[in-house]
Amino acid sequence: MAQRRSGHGQPTDRSSADSRRTEGDVARRLAVAGIERGSLASVAPGERVRVTEIFFQIVRNRCWELGIRDGDVLECLETDDEAVLLRHPRRGVVSIERSCARFVLTASPSLEGRGFASSA
Repeated sequence: MAQRRSGHGQPTDRSSADSRRTEGDVARRLAVAGIERGSLASVAPGERVRVTEIFFQIVRNRCWELGIRDGDVLECLETDDEAVLLRHPRRGVVSIERSCARFVLTASPSLEGRGFASSA
């Protein structure tokens, strides 16, 4: 990973910048933009959502392991205190830890999106 120099001459990288971002920062960013979104951790069983953004490199890595990418439309099958069980269009049923899911932003899926076909 390419390193950048901070204002103090010390090397930095994207992952260290990511680590300073918090859930509050994400919520404020969405509120300022007037965007109604939620996190993957807050979806209800039966709800379909589109992944719009994945925060933090460690969460991106976990999502990539599960085959989850920006733009994917996922269907929530079940939730509990530990994990969210999802139907993935290419991978079938996958389970993501709630601690990761809360940093995956979602929105309502559009008709043109990839993933599940619309029944409309």
